[in-house]
Amino acid sequence: MKLKIDIFSILFLFLTGCASSPPQDAKYFQEISESKGGYAKLYIYRPNFRNGSAVWPEVFFNSTKIVGLKNHSYTQVFIQPGKYKIRTEKSSFISGLGNIPGEIEIKSTEDHFLFLEQYYCQTEYSNAYCLVNGRDMDYQRWVMKSKPDALRALGSYYYVTPYVEVVNN
Repeated sequence: MKLKIDIFSILFLFLTGCASSPPQDAKYFQEISESKGGYAKLYIYRPNFRNGSAVWPEVFFNSTKIVGLKNHSYTQVFIQPGKYKIRTEKSSFISGLGNIPGEIEIKSTEDHFLFLEQYYCQTEYSNAYCLVNGRDMDYQRWVMKSKPDALRALGSYYYVTPYVEVVNN
């Protein structure tokens, strides 16, 4: 029994350590000058967050799989103006990560910035406090950010390649 626990602990620490660091050849944020007629540029980003760093959400817009959004990463796609429903699937069976639903509307062909905002009680308070009060405090949600706000944050984010480069409504 002890051997099983030790193997699981080593595997968990290995996965957490590897997944929480960007690759050595990571490309950090650069605004893309390329454009595509009739499409907006959409930057999607997830903050550096120690909870869930070994797993990530697989992000879908409507039924199109867009990106595996890793910890402290961003991606960029061209997106046709319109309304999109967002849903996620977990990247691994070991994840407790559930669906993070949302909805966005792209109204113009200007640049847009979509942020996965995350908050967990345990990052700020004791476990005992969170057991009593935390259920209503934890959240993950999609938030459109202004360009100045997004650009202030994105400098240290690394690029992950999207599954698709163009998203149609």
